[in-house]
Amino acid sequence: MGRSCRELWKDYHFVLKIVTFIILLVIHFFLSDVYAACYQFYVFAIGYFYTAFINMIILLYAYVWFTNTFIWECCMIIATALMLLISAFVLMYDYYEEDGVSELDRRTRSEAKSFAICVGLTILAIVILIIDVILLIIKGGKGGRGATRGRGETTE
Repeated sequence: MGRSCRELWKDYHFVLKIVTFIILLVIHFFLSDVYAACYQFYVFAIGYFYTAFINMIILLYAYVWFTNTFIWECCMIIATALMLLISAFVLMYDYYEEDGVSELDRRTRSEAKSFAICVGLTILAIVILIIDVILLIIKGGKGGRGATRGRGETTE
């Protein structure tokens, strides 16, 4: 297993997925601060966010232990990116209400900073996932690896 771990960390697709997963963990902590602002649409945003988070866990598990097909991996990455995009738009829509002044500005700056960091990191995660899909398409669906996955089985 040690050799497989080294090979996984050399694969840029795996590293991009891990970086996205870590970003989603950080976003989760900032979302809890935003929750204190009592967003009207927070339930929708957090629902899409948790679904994207679970998609990333499934992607990482499947990437390590199974041989993924090109179509499945691209569809999961695109679905995760779309869910993150929807959660960012819902948060932004709720942040900028009809009167142009948000509830966060009326309460604390800490919540406003958490909101900005949350949306910024969500956009960064979306960009990383798009880069991963583009690299998958360029590589022809080999997942960037072409060597081994999981317990040493070859994918070619």
